[in-house]
Amino acid sequence: MSFEIKTIELKLTKATKTGQDMSFQRLFQVKSTVDTTVPVVAEWLALNMVRTLGPWLLPEAKLESYTLNETDKIPSQLFVGTAIYEKKNTSLGVADNDAKNATSIRFGESTHEKVVWTARNAEGEVVPVLNSAGDRFAEPLMETEKRIIIYVEKTYAFGSVSPQSVKKLVNSVNLNPITVAGIPIAARSGVMVNVRIQVRVIDVGSFDWRVEFEIEAQDEGTYDRDILDQGLYYWEALGGEAAGAIQSNGVWYRRVPVMAQTAETGDQEKADEPVLLNGFGGRLEDVTPGNEKYVTFRTKNELDWGGLGLPKTIQGVLG
Repeated sequence: MSFEIKTIELKLTKATKTGQDMSFQRLFQVKSTVDTTVPVVAEWLALNMVRTLGPWLLPEAKLESYTLNETDKIPSQLFVGTAIYEKKNTSLGVADNDAKNATSIRFGESTHEKVVWTARNAEGEVVPVLNSAGDRFAEPLMETEKRIIIYVEKTYAFGSVSPQSVKKLVNSVNLNPITVAGIPIAARSGVMVNVRIQVRVIDVGSFDWRVEFEIEAQDEGTYDRDILDQGLYYWEALGGEAAGAIQSNGVWYRRVPVMAQTAETGDQEKADEPVLLNGFGGRLEDVTPGNEKYVTFRTKNELDWGGLGLPKTIQGVLG
């Protein structure tokens, strides 16, 4: 046995002058493939009745009540009913003036320890952090960095999100620049630390999702990873073509190991310690501390957070 429901008529029965409060009456018909009764159809409607007028572009109008009758005989295959939907005013911009559905924002902070590679000297110039002999300190200079945490809690329609979809957001960075609760976040400068989701029962057969986003944002820099460019091999430039060599911009190169002279015999052997590279595979000629090169990797999933509907301003939440 299966059922089919269709709308016969939808009309506005009451509205305030401003249109903030409205009542609608929807006349509908349910058709069964076999003879049945009102209680059986009622059980099916409890799970399948349209709970808002979203299909008619008014999702703020919610189902208040409905009735159901046979059309001719008992049992029957055809039933008609009337459903009442109401749109109510709210100062919070939330249907039914229900504060539990309102978007909420709160702030926190996280603490990180980071190595400081450059800083200002006594004259206020930005310089590498080096000792008086121009070398790196044995213990690097560490600095405590505070980052803002933005917590946003929102309500979503049941079919718009799922635990599987929000799970993909965890540990992702923002693909594009975005502003959340008045905090501008440059591309890849925010990370979704966590997403908490719970399903809530609105009515019999009607549900929604309450989702909390935990976002950490950096004032400067991104969540890209910079790794010191060093290795036990490098690309050596050749005078011409040779076996195993590759050509780049008209120059032939071959990959060779770093060699070091042994203290015992003075012979050249493969080095055990890596050498600094220049960012293009060659040996770094100027190895002065502060001239090191780094290779950047984007290790986190980059997603567009724009579709989440996160509030851009606090005023937008307050209304």
